[in-house]
Amino acid sequence: MTQQLSYGARWRFGLAGFMRRSEQIVDGMVSRYENMTTLDDQDAAEIHQGMGEDFASKGMWDDAIACFEQTLERTPDNGAAWCRLGLAQVASGAFEEALESLGRARQAGVDSFELHYGLGDAHGELEQREQAVNAYQEALERKPDMAEAAYRLGVVLDELERYQDAAAAFQRAIRHQPREANYHQSLGFTLESMGRRDEALRSFKRAINLERRLRR
Repeated sequence: MTQQLSYGARWRFGLAGFMRRSEQIVDGMVSRYENMTTLDDQDAAEIHQGMGEDFASKGMWDDAIACFEQTLERTPDNGAAWCRLGLAQVASGAFEEALESLGRARQAGVDSFELHYGLGDAHGELEQREQAVNAYQEALERKPDMAEAAYRLGVVLDELERYQDAAAAFQRAIRHQPREANYHQSLGFTLESMGRRDEALRSFKRAINLERRLRR
């Protein structure tokens, strides 16, 4: 089915903005645009989503969000696109919008590590700590060896003053990524809050030693 001229006009306008970006990205966008004038909504949506993922991989969050929104205009029940949009919104700092998008993804049947991890980040940034804990725990059920998810769970638990659980989460992160100095440092602060000063000191020393090694 042939796209209407107004659609092509909108894309030409959008491409003018892309010219401020790297030539490699623009060339790819132009190539895709040339093939879009004869595509139906489903195929056009897939191309928009691919463009969004390209932008997201380069940290160009505003452009990624615009592309995912274009995808959803054509395929509003696309759970993967809702999830990608939500994650891009988290990365751009639009946390309330991210919760809405990730909620739509969940309604569409998405139940991935990435979705729950994104929910954890959004809830955490909005200081909705209990919801963040639940989301990170859901994420870890899907990928138990993801150190950063365990670490972020520990941070939120520490903020809730659930120090025993926070220490366990930091120790879990350390088991999977023992050379991350920040994990040891955070464990040290939690242990100190628990009055376990000797253990806290050992964690701080490990963090310092790891930082020194990185500087060599």
